[in-house]
Amino acid sequence: EIIEFSGCERYIDTPTKRYSSGMTVRLAFAVAAFLEPEILVVDEVLAVGDAEFQKKAIGKMQDISREGGRTVLFVSHNMAAVKSLCTRGIVLENGKVTFDGTAEDSIDFYSRLSVEKLKEESVHHKFLNKIEVQNIEITSKEITINNFDCIYLGDDLKIKIDIKVKEDIVDLSLAMDILNVNLELMSHVTNEDDAFTLFRLDKGEVISFTVVLKQITYIPDQYILNFWIGSGHIESLYMIERMLVFGVEQGDFTKRTKPLPRHSKVFVKSEWVLNN
Repeated sequence: EIIEFSGCERYIDTPTKRYSSGMTVRLAFAVAAFLEPEILVVDEVLAVGDAEFQKKAIGKMQDISREGGRTVLFVSHNMAAVKSLCTRGIVLENGKVTFDGTAEDSIDFYSRLSVEKLKEESVHHKFLNKIEVQNIEITSKEITINNFDCIYLGDDLKIKIDIKVKEDIVDLSLAMDILNVNLELMSHVTNEDDAFTLFRLDKGEVISFTVVLKQITYIPDQYILNFWIGSGHIESLYMIERMLVFGVEQGDFTKRTKPLPRHSKVFVKSEWVLNN
């Protein structure tokens, strides 16, 4: 039963040191879940593995807690999973309990805490001293966007970045993560998405590039943009946490007059017609 649930049948005779992190978590969770413990501690098990396994894992935890009458201690940044699985929530900050209440109240507290953290300044992490970010310009509809400014649903976000090369670099990699206030990943964007390459950069060279994030359709709320520069998508050279914290407002991209539901994440534009 354990092996079947883990989905690792084909590799069960392979030494676990050769397993990927996803396979390791699959097997470890399966073992723990079928041992019928009085208390099952599950720490970020949904952070790896495919959607099918995540669905199985949530179902198994629900079975253990609801039908088995046992306790599941579920640790996660996935607020949707916490809301669906848990009846009680505890918020930890720097190893100390800052809130203890119902799951829904805990999620609300955590969200407010996350919003407060957004007010902190951008943090630049420099690795190996191979590059220097000299200038960042962010605009939408030719208007400069600063921290905590808002754009409208459906607007583009244009980001221009100037970089000075301090050491020779092969295959410069660029990536951006956009997170919501619960620190859930909304989008991951890289230069490969548009076949944009910077294969060879020489010491002393200054490069300038622009990326346009097309038609932002996140549900109105606050969002965080993190920026990463690396070499070959393997070696980290530079990272900016909270490069931009921006809001999205509803605007006229949708004809809906009522506010869009906050529990949704992305707005999908649709067309409705009456068939004869």
